[in-house]
Amino acid sequence: MSKLIGTAPNQVPSNADLGSAAYINSDTILKSSGITTDGLVSWINASVTGGELTDISGNGNNFTFINDPPYVSEPIGYWQLNGTNQALERQGGAALFDSTKQNYTMEIWLADDTDYDVDPTARNWHPFGVGQQPADGGSDTTWYMHNNYGNYMYFQYESTDGNTYTPENYPRVGPKPGPGKWFYIALVIQGSNRILQLYLNGEMVFSGRPASDTDTAAMKYESTHDIQLGKDPRYNTGDSTRHLKGKIAEYRAYDRPLLPDEIKSNYLANKSKYGK
Repeated sequence: MSKLIGTAPNQVPSNADLGSAAYINSDTILKSSGITTDGLVSWINASVTGGELTDISGNGNNFTFINDPPYVSEPIGYWQLNGTNQALERQGGAALFDSTKQNYTMEIWLADDTDYDVDPTARNWHPFGVGQQPADGGSDTTWYMHNNYGNYMYFQYESTDGNTYTPENYPRVGPKPGPGKWFYIALVIQGSNRILQLYLNGEMVFSGRPASDTDTAAMKYESTHDIQLGKDPRYNTGDSTRHLKGKIAEYRAYDRPLLPDEIKSNYLANKSKYGK
């Protein structure tokens, strides 16, 4: 059934509403996008919504702003993050994924504006992470993708003991995309063993599972966990070494592990938009 995003129960939108970004026919978008829709639970897309964080999948899984990164409409539509205190967030308590299954996929298109050749000691940044910053300032179980000074990306997690771990069999991967260059990341996590697959620009660059049961337990997604884009979820907003200075254009979440061909198809459906 087609759904008008932004329409409240029993509300009949006016003709003017129907032509605005607030009222988007999700069926029309999904059918024409070329994107895999099976299992899609959330999709935020800056250019489609005019900068709103409305879920265009029709499932109502919207995100919220942290300190209001501005929307830039040209040339493709994106949110510009300042690298200091801005991010996008899906707050815990309204789960995107079934925590009993631990099967999900996340995809993001982003660009890093930092020139690490000019400033090799510039900040780290995090395309996305899952976790929670408790009121006591400690860390809940959390995981995140981490980019180390523009050189490579890797997967880390922080357990309830407050220590940070990089599973020993998870390599550091990825090209340095260059300042302002758009690229696509997909992360797939499968089942109780937390089999992890990482894709860059549609190509799988890593597939493996944690080396220990401790790793496996710590990487569990919980419904209370926040999902944050452009920020390390372990740290309070405002820690300038933990925020992305760059652009985010869209993010998708699936409640199942996408297959390699589906990841590739999603990348190819959008790559020309991002100059790839």
